[in-house]
Amino acid sequence: MLGSLKHARTAALAVAAALLGGLLTLGTPPAADAAVPATIPLTITNNSGRGDQVHVYVLGTSLTTGQQGWADAGGTFHPWPAGGIPPVPAPDASIPGPAAGRSTTIRIPKLSGRIYFSYGRKLDFRLATGGLVQPAVQNPSDPNHDILFNWSEYTLND
Repeated sequence: MLGSLKHARTAALAVAAALLGGLLTLGTPPAADAAVPATIPLTITNNSGRGDQVHVYVLGTSLTTGQQGWADAGGTFHPWPAGGIPPVPAPDASIPGPAAGRSTTIRIPKLSGRIYFSYGRKLDFRLATGGLVQPAVQNPSDPNHDILFNWSEYTLND
């Protein structure tokens, strides 16, 4: 049973990586019977063929505290400050991504959230009183409407 769960997890990550154009690859997952560490490595390889700067974001809800926030490249979680009405700019949570043909490894913490990446420009995240306002490309007035970006959802827990 544990072997099939590990296989299913690895297969799901492979599908997510394929959907992201090969941009993300997960480091070696822990053994099925091993304790899950506070962070795990995520290697980001830029095989896009684009010369644009890549920006990476690790955003979500901490499974330790229940707070919404972001993680830096070392995997340290930072809770979002209070939002407002109208929504106020969020702190810059971007992590510089690798240049074309290069790789970089970051640490991702125990979160349930998304790993965003954008090409050329940083994403504009806002905070409302209820939390983070996600980009909405279907909305022509969204400040991220003309930025090439995507995301993959993940949950890392025990």
